[in-house]
Amino acid sequence: MDHQIQLHIQHKYIQPSHHTIKQVTMSLSSLPKTYQSIRRTAKDGKTTLSFVTETTPTSLKPTEVLIQIHAVSLNYRDGAILSGYYPFPVLENGVPASDCAAEVVAVGTEVHDFIPGDHVAPMFDLANIEGHEDGMAALGGDVEGVLRKYAVFDQKVLYHLPKHLSWEEVCVVKRSDRNGLLIGSKAAIVTCVGVSAWNALQMPRDKGTAVLQGKASLSPMKDRH
Repeated sequence: MDHQIQLHIQHKYIQPSHHTIKQVTMSLSSLPKTYQSIRRTAKDGKTTLSFVTETTPTSLKPTEVLIQIHAVSLNYRDGAILSGYYPFPVLENGVPASDCAAEVVAVGTEVHDFIPGDHVAPMFDLANIEGHEDGMAALGGDVEGVLRKYAVFDQKVLYHLPKHLSWEEVCVVKRSDRNGLLIGSKAAIVTCVGVSAWNALQMPRDKGTAVLQGKASLSPMKDRH
């Protein structure tokens, strides 16, 4: 069977109950009380990165999902933000990076597409679920990114990742939008490098030609904790 068709796994809807709520509470209480993240830090007029101790979430809203991040891939955009060349607003002292591979740890009482143990990743633009909404909420830019041990996202911005790939391999897999992994259809899976090249071809070109120069730099960051 085509691996791309297997990327989306449908789970049966489970009616929320006191038992479900108790399971979520037990999952959260079994986690460490703190964890490490990496945040942008301004020092001597320059932006650098620093390890920061964060508090692990103790509760989830009904549609929220707690994930444990195992690997992160770095993009040119992440370096541009640190260097001050990124043309869009970013969070001061925010968590960088947008591409990751993670595992579901706990789910809210109304989450029915994910269960603990699923391999998942968040979308790049959390404000564009279908791809045509106004506004933008870009991971690692104007919202907190994924260079951290744990993160909480609404179920609508998460998608399934294939389990036959390692964390390092799958953390560089991206899709075009939330409709990319529909059951029975071929998944629109592309890497960040591929998207950048394709977008460059669609830019205005002088006299009908386009010159592309650069290199693919996909750097998985393995879980250290």
